[in-house]
Order: sequence, then C-alpha cells, then structure tokens
Amino acid sequence: KPPAVSTLERLIKRIKTLRKPVIGCFLGVDSGYFTASSGLQFACTIDEAVRMAVAAAGGKPGPAQEDFTHQEQETLAQEMALRSPEQKYLRGILAGGTFCYQSQQILRSAGIRIRSNSPFEPKDGLEHPDRSIENTIVDMGDEYYMVGKPHPMIDGTMRKRRILLESQDPAMAVLYLDFILGYNASLDPVGELVDAIREAKHLSNQRGGSLSVVASICGTEADPQDLALQEKMLREAGVLVYHSNAMASLACCRLLGKG
Repeated sequence: KPPAVSTLERLIKRIKTLRKPVIGCFLGVDSGYFTASSGLQFACTIDEAVRMAVAAAGGKPGPAQEDFTHQEQETLAQEMALRSPEQKYLRGILAGGTFCYQSQQILRSAGIRIRSNSPFEPKDGLEHPDRSIENTIVDMGDEYYMVGKPHPMIDGTMRKRRILLESQDPAMAVLYLDFILGYNASLDPVGELVDAIREAKHLSNQRGGSLSVVASICGTEADPQDLALQEKMLREAGVLVYHSNAMASLACCRLLGKG
C-alpha cells in the first residue's frame, strides 16, 4: 500500500539497523526516494518484489515476464480493431486496495490518468464511488461498499452489479477484473461474475462495438477453487487472462493505445 511519508521515514530508520536483507514494494513511491544508504532493495511492483525475495533467500526465481508474446500482441491488436469510435475508456472493478493501487501506478506510468475511490492524489478522486469518470479503477473492498456486507473476495454480488452498471456506458472500451483464490475467498469467484461479463460483452456488441475484458487471477493449483477451471471459464467467456495484476494492467495500457 502507499505509505504516509512519516511512516516511510520511520521504516527507513529502522531498516538501516537491520543486518537482514530488506526488499520493499511501496506503491506510489518513486524509486529515487531511496538512497543506497537506506538499506532497502526497492521493487517497483509486487511481481518484482517476489522475484527479488526468492533470489535473496537462495532460490531460483522464474523468468520475469516484462513483455507480451507475439501471439498476445496480436490478440491485443485484434481486440482494439473491433471497437467502435466512441469506446475510449477503462473501467476496473477490483476486489481490494493493493491491486487497485498497483494498477493505478502502472497505468499512470504509461501516461494514463486514472480516477478512483482510492486515488494516490485527491485530484484523481471520484465525486461519488458509484459514478466512474473516463478511465476509472474502483476498489470494491473500500469501506463504502463493506457496510453490512461481506468483502467482495468472499461475495461477488456488489461487483456483479457494478459490471452491469458500467456496461450501460457506450464509452467503456476495457473492463478489468481481478480474481483472488484461497481459503478466505469465494469458492467460485469467476462463476459469480461470468454471466455479468457475458452480458456486458453482449450489450457492447449490440451497440456495434466490442468490449475487451481483461482479468488477472492470483492463486495456485493448490487452492480449493481449481485454478485451471477458473481460468477456463474466463477464456470461454472471451476474457483475456493473466496470472499477474501487473501484466493485466500492462495489457490494459496496450488496449488503451499506451505502452
């Protein structure tokens, strides 16, 4: 999460006293903030932090996927070619704050202004959480959506409603969703939203356009939701699937003509 300046200063002071290697991913903080004397190895994204941590622990991190394969690039280009002229904007409907912040960081780095109910800067905030403005990413785990309701990782009802609401806007070109697996999450997160995804794509087609839906899945084969099945359901619904929020966010950049 983005740290407060005072908190970050206290952390750096503490890190300088440690002999153990420290890797930090502070979303929204420029790498130039950290000097060599801070004792911190800075990671720009969660993906990068994981690879650095595995390496520091003596393991062998997998190769970094920093660009798309030729086939992925062709698919993204085909998606863009099917759009109507009025389709311009991204709508991200995310289950929690961490990926919401990371997506904003990646999209901002590509030169895309993002509005959010959990923005890095007040000027990019939404007047109302339920009303998107141009390119918008919403944290559905925000307190506004949680009063008397389960977290969207556990129950997708609120996200489903938001998908159907956003689908009424003919200017939406890209819909981005994240799916988080594990023992504290819905046992079928994709199943809860797939009908709404299909409906959103259908409405766009009826208007003479084509909605690109991007999804990231955070999970492993050991999770109870069946990672392969969740991915299969998304792909059968015409969704572009990535196993990383960072890569999914980069795909959104490409689909918006950036990056």
